[in-house]
Amino acid sequence: MTKASTVTKDDWKTWKQDPVTRLFYDAVAERIEDAKETLANTAGNDPLQDSFYRGFIYAYREMVEFRFEEAAEEEGVLVQ
Repeated sequence: MTKASTVTKDDWKTWKQDPVTRLFYDAVAERIEDAKETLANTAGNDPLQDSFYRGFIYAYREMVEFRFEEAAEEEGVLVQ
């Protein structure tokens, strides 16, 4: 994030409640479930593919669990 662009906690809450954002997060949740199902059905067949799906699931979960406070802390920004 650049210094010129500031996002407040209220901005973050508004964005998280936006219908488009909610649809995006629903799609992410669906992809996580699909990847878990694929991994459950194919685990052990191809270790490289197993690793890909584990990483995919981890990355998407990380995105879903992301919090405003974490972003502010990483950027050294005071949470408003």
